[in-house]
Order: sequence, then structure tokens, then C-alpha cells
Amino acid sequence: MIRLCILCGKEAVTGNFCKDCFLQKNKLFEINDLRIILCDNEDNYYLQQWKDFSNVRDMLEDFINLNMKKFGKVERIHLSYKPFKDGYDVKIKAVGLLNKLRKIEEKDIHVSIKKKMCDNCVKISGRYHEAKMQIRGDNLDRIVERVKKMIPKTSWVEQSRHGYDVFFISKSDASDLAKFLRKKFEVKKSFKVVGAKKGKMLMRDVYSIK
Repeated sequence: MIRLCILCGKEAVTGNFCKDCFLQKNKLFEINDLRIILCDNEDNYYLQQWKDFSNVRDMLEDFINLNMKKFGKVERIHLSYKPFKDGYDVKIKAVGLLNKLRKIEEKDIHVSIKKKMCDNCVKISGRYHEAKMQIRGDNLDRIVERVKKMIPKTSWVEQSRHGYDVFFISKSDASDLAKFLRKKFEVKKSFKVVGAKKGKMLMRDVYSIK
């Protein structure tokens, strides 16, 4: 016995609905307007944690993929966007399957942008650092030029009376650079006590490069 669609009378293929009525009645996905927190310097954006910002499209795709509620299998997502007021107007086109029936669905949302200082910028503005590299000696200019090309954006270089000092908010960044410099230069490591927390001494790594 052929079942008929309860809405249009055509042959039913999914439950009590024909293909067209089923796809019209059921959503492939749902998403609301979004708000993105972007670093003042536009280096990072916040999505459960601070992430490196490379371009607007990748950032929008990141947020949409996380916040999209899917009712079927979404196979592909295409975005188009344009700046508007405090952020971007975004058109989302999704292609996927609902009960093995292919559906293309579009939705328009607004993504607002709020700027604030990221954790790293807060640390840098307060001159917080976990490691320091002191560049001294006859190879001063040669070393500092190489260091400037290799340090992450969260580090900075300052000139001092005796040479240059490089500051790192991450000990691991300083350690990685020191390992590389050891191949050609003299590197010595020491520690400096900078305080205590919960009875535990807080140490800063200090590297001397010559």
C-alpha cells in the first residue's frame, strides 16, 4: 500500500511526508547570532581559550562549527560575510543529509566583535616574564639579529648598558631558543628567585648568551 504525504498528498517517503515536505518541515541546522571576543591587538580571539588569529574567515568558521546545532549530517559549510556596524553579517550555506535526503539550507546571522586585552597582552603590558635572556659579548649584534627573527610575538627585546635583554612570558619559549643558540654560541643558564606562592619558591630562568 502506498502511503501518502499528509501535507500535499504525494507519495510519502519518510514517515508521513514526501521528500519535499519532509525537507521543508525539518531543519538541517540551527544557529543564533554570535559574539566574538577579539584581542585589542587582533592577535588572538577567545574560543574556550585564547587562539591565534590568522584571518576573519577562519575565526568565523571556528565559532560557527562550535555553535551550530545540527539535526542531520552536515557535510559542507560555505560562508560569505561583510563588515556591518560592530562586526559582520554572515550568510551560512550548509549542505548535508536528513534521513539520507540531501538538503541545502541557508541562514543569515550577525556576529558582533568585542575587543579586550588577551591574557598575553595583559602580561606584556605589566612586563610579566618567566624567563630572561641576556645577550652580551663580542657577538652581540649577530646574536640579537638572529634572536629577533626567532622569538615569538609574546616576547620582546630591550637594549641595556651591557647589551640586550630578551623577555619571555613562557619558560618553554626561552628554553627552545636557548637549545638552538647553543649550537653556535655559549649559553649558560641560572635561576633567580622572584617570590613565593603557597610556600613554594617562584623561580625565573635566566640565560646568558655570548
